[in-house]
Amino acid sequence: MASSSLEKTKDDTDKEQLISNQIIESMKKEDIEGQRKEFQDYVAVHGVSGYKQFLDDHLNQWMKQPLRIVVTGSSGQGKSSLINTLRGLKSKSPGAAKVGVVECTNTVTEYADPKHRNLIYYDLPGVGTSSYPRDRYFEIIKSQTKDYVEIRDFDFFLIVSAGRFTQDDVWLAEQIQKFGKQFYFLRTKIDFDLRNDFDEDPDNHDELAVLKLIRDNCFKELNRINSNVSYNDKVFFNQYKIY
Repeated sequence: MASSSLEKTKDDTDKEQLISNQIIESMKKEDIEGQRKEFQDYVAVHGVSGYKQFLDDHLNQWMKQPLRIVVTGSSGQGKSSLINTLRGLKSKSPGAAKVGVVECTNTVTEYADPKHRNLIYYDLPGVGTSSYPRDRYFEIIKSQTKDYVEIRDFDFFLIVSAGRFTQDDVWLAEQIQKFGKQFYFLRTKIDFDLRNDFDEDPDNHDELAVLKLIRDNCFKELNRINSNVSYNDKVFFNQYKIY
């Protein structure tokens, strides 16, 4: 029995050594010398069986990096409510973004996701107001972030509107594109529109027809503002309840 047990252990060790060698060889082929040396050093300390932990650590490396998502748009469009929804919180929950019938975001506010602390939402004040004019918008935003974060340092943008998309929204999209960043237009408070349509004429209410009308109107407004660019694949719709 002892001999069989030792033989099994040797087989496992040989297998792990083979996998370790294959990883090193693949790193040579990919010409990633830095990672290859890091892997070899790790194995030298932890043994060949350490390759599993090494791979797990590196495959999950992205989860350790901060992801900065910006929620922006004009004033009073429900940006803070959207952030609460994305974070799985109600407006009265501890740590929730403040919401109300008037503009509640007067300065850049950061909110970490409760489950993924490296996922950070930035609630930005509305663009185009006297306090946040277009020509100084991102300059003021930078001055209010903890680390003086510039637009190029954010990872992703959501441009929020509760009604018609405006010239300010398209201007934001153009500025974001200049820095090669990804964005989406997000039409919010769809549930309010559906409820209003139902209240006006419950007998003839057609939810699908209302949704199509809203969608078509969004595309029409964006095309009217800038007919040289198609944003059809950049518009998404969201409905949520404000508590």
